[in-house]
Amino acid sequence: MPSRRGVRERTCSCPTGAKACSGSCVDVSKDVQNCGGCGNSCSAGSSCEDGQCTCPSSFKSCGGTCADLQSDPKNCGACGAACSANQVCLTGKCATGCGSLAQCGGSCVDTQTSVLSCGGCDKACAAELTCAGGKCGCATGELCGTSCVDTKTDAANCGQCGVACGAGEACVGGACQCSASGTVSFKGDVAPVLASACTAAGCHAGMKPKEGLALEATKSYAELVNVAASQCGGKRKLVAPGSPSSSYLLQKLLNVDICTGTQMPKAGQSLPQKQIDIISSWICSGAPNN
Repeated sequence: MPSRRGVRERTCSCPTGAKACSGSCVDVSKDVQNCGGCGNSCSAGSSCEDGQCTCPSSFKSCGGTCADLQSDPKNCGACGAACSANQVCLTGKCATGCGSLAQCGGSCVDTQTSVLSCGGCDKACAAELTCAGGKCGCATGELCGTSCVDTKTDAANCGQCGVACGAGEACVGGACQCSASGTVSFKGDVAPVLASACTAAGCHAGMKPKEGLALEATKSYAELVNVAASQCGGKRKLVAPGSPSSSYLLQKLLNVDICTGTQMPKAGQSLPQKQIDIISSWICSGAPNN
């Protein structure tokens, strides 16, 4: 559990379902810049679904590449249908000129709507974005970095880009809200979980509990609620009533933004999700001594 002494070092780990890519936690199942793995970027206009890059509706997958059959000189009208060296691809047919459209290499494009040449040749929009009026943007949602998100529901961009909800909170109507439900008893529900998981082999129990933190059922409430976590220089509370996201106890259990040491309990994984939810709900309800 949270340390009360020792050398301070700051480590950050990603929550379940996310992966560390270039210093940031991303969901590789839907992140267009890291689709299925770090650094695997989807092509212009495509999206990432279940870790696989998916071509936009107006494109077709040709040999593993998303091609615009209306303008791609290597796939003009159909995959593999290449135009000759002195021809361009105009509305899906090989031609000698682009007419009213802009010629970008061997492609004839409308720079007002083309995600490959938005506003000018070779000005491709990032994956997931659309082109309208010669500018890249989101068909729905708000552009945060290179992704389109719904800031009313996105826990990583709640209300506005970059505002992330913490562990135990959800983004509802653009605001981070506690997800507590029902009545949770500290004595009947929370204390037994902590005692079972954290006092084995005398770790956080006895006359000299490890790191000075006793989590026996009769002592844990006083040890946790509104008590500063010295591991973070006293700037965070182990349990901040009503705020799971700022409670260091949950951060330590979930391995999210911990100040030093490792995730607890030391068993290679956190508590079962059901037990995490019990603790989170109790904190959400104000962490009563009930």
